[in-house]
Amino acid sequence: MLEHFRVEMNQDKYDLLTRIGLKEVMIEKNYSDPFNKESFVTYTSKEYLQSDRKQTDEIYRMSEIVLLHRASGLRVEYVTTESYFGDEYSYRLKDIFIVTKKEQVRLHVTKVDFDHSFFITQQGKVLFTEVSLDRQ
Repeated sequence: MLEHFRVEMNQDKYDLLTRIGLKEVMIEKNYSDPFNKESFVTYTSKEYLQSDRKQTDEIYRMSEIVLLHRASGLRVEYVTTESYFGDEYSYRLKDIFIVTKKEQVRLHVTKVDFDHSFFITQQGKVLFTEVSLDRQ
């Protein structure tokens, strides 16, 4: 089921997630938030809503969500699962990316410099000001 994960955790990604208050795997028990939800806009991507995965995932109490970091525009995508009794909700990291304002291109992020407000992607450096804050 989880074969579509793209993220390999390394120290840079660990540091990046830690800096914004997230982890590779997070557990929500008894409705206690595993991260500061006020720092993020949470949404489900249009791509996922229209995919065949969505129907299959619902059977297994799974879903995909994106956490959009309000301060930077960084997007962290998780596969979520709900326990059988509904008392536990887990988040498992799937992808870390940004969407550019101009071209609306999705770029995978490898590093972030929060002090100088830019991302490092495979395509190069992208300033926070060049990143879309719109839900996709």
